Amino acid sequence: MNFYYFRLNFKLIALNIQSYFKKINHRLSINNISKINNSIIIFFPIDENHCKIASYKFNSLNDLNEKGIEVNICLSDKYVKFIESINCNKYTYIKNGFNIKKLNSKIDLHKRYDMVIDLNPTPIIDIMEMTKKINAIYKIGFKSIISDFFYNIQLDIPENKFIETSYERIKNILKIS
Repeated sequence: MNFYYFRLNFKLIALNIQSYFKKINHRLSINNISKINNSIIIFFPIDENHCKIASYKFNSLNDLNEKGIEVNICLSDKYVKFIESINCNKYTYIKNGFNIKKLNSKIDLHKRYDMVIDLNPTPIIDIMEMTKKINAIYKIGFKSIISDFFYNIQLDIPENKFIETSYERIKNILKIS
């Protein structure tokens, strides 16, 4: 068993113990009245291929800026070139495999975001833990064995479909083309 899976199993045990005392708010409704007013933060995938796909699918995030919504993107410092056309606050990190070695700039944990979105299709513990610390109404991520601890909106990646389908669903939630 490699270290990544050992760490993942250890975190899962710790989260199970922690969830016994504190649960995430599962009551959630999104309708026409629910809308994004303030700001969102998006964690782009740690994997280069998925990051390229995400940057292509979310190149229309400037539509949110035009509506007065602050867009914040967190991604590897090596992949900033993929999102140069997007007007946003950029938080970068140095990655080590599928772990975050160092966050180059601090994310404001006291700020209230409308939405936090994790675009990583596989669980990345470091990003999931950051997502949990951020104060937000909606927390969106992909379904996994530990996603219940971090996200109140979880998306499946259908077996016969590509990740682009799930990214389209997130764009529909954000109401961008």
